[in-house]
Amino acid sequence: MADIEFILSVREQQTLTEFLFGQNARLVPSVHYSEPRYVSTATPDDVERLIASSELTGPFFILADAFSRHPLEMDSFEKRGKTMFYIVQGHGGPYIEFLPCKTIIRQGTSHIVSGIIGYQAKYWVNLLADNAPPPNELKDMYKKITRQIRSNTKKVVTKMIGRTYWVGEEALNCLKKGYTTNASGLVLPVRRSTL
Repeated sequence: MADIEFILSVREQQTLTEFLFGQNARLVPSVHYSEPRYVSTATPDDVERLIASSELTGPFFILADAFSRHPLEMDSFEKRGKTMFYIVQGHGGPYIEFLPCKTIIRQGTSHIVSGIIGYQAKYWVNLLADNAPPPNELKDMYKKITRQIRSNTKKVVTKMIGRTYWVGEEALNCLKKGYTTNASGLVLPVRRSTL
């Protein structure tokens, strides 16, 4: 899977979401549906509302006419006597996955959970009864998204395992002020004095 991990403030992530909508992308949330039919979010504000809620159970699936060839595939489960439906990851599309950052309160401290955007090497399509690779148009969109993220963030590498995160300026300031993150071993850049 090709992916990019990032840490963004709410406002920085909203800018990213606006960029995605500007690329004619449709964002389909991973939520529990009451019918075997998924819906796209209408606006960046809808995306932020879902991120802040407890409804979102996984990533957003980024679809676009340029690269999405098949409907997302759904399955069901029983919950309190009701049939609920969900999107099966790795099936249909193809699509780009967007697992957003989320700021939560953990043990009295603000905590930023990192986000990730990526795509899989192959997608199962029931209609074809086969795996299909992502088309070049999907890879091109992914490159546009990663360029957008990198142009508005700083590269920060973790200690020990050298994992790379792209951190927005506002998120970086929050981390310097005491917010925590799940990106363990994150080494924050130090501003050198000019004496």
